[in-house]
Amino acid sequence: MTSHKRDFSANARLPGIFALAACIGVVSTLAAFALLNLIRLFTNLFFFGALSFADRSAAGNTLGVRRGRPDRHDPPSIGKRRFAPAGRTG
Repeated sequence: MTSHKRDFSANARLPGIFALAACIGVVSTLAAFALLNLIRLFTNLFFFGALSFADRSAAGNTLGVRRGRPDRHDPPSIGKRRFAPAGRTG
């Protein structure tokens, strides 16, 4: 009876494939960490006006709050009121 290799057999390429997969995992983890920090940076910059990597929620910002009253927001600009009906002519 002859012995032949099957699909699940290991050969000399397996350690190289393992090393490549481990390197890809490490690089992907570092990229995810960098992207998460960029998201934090731009959230703080655009919502809070601070150049920081602190983990803050955008829900706590004060954009649109008028004179410290969270129940009153800025009214739409004149341009929005003037040009909004133009899109509904069809």
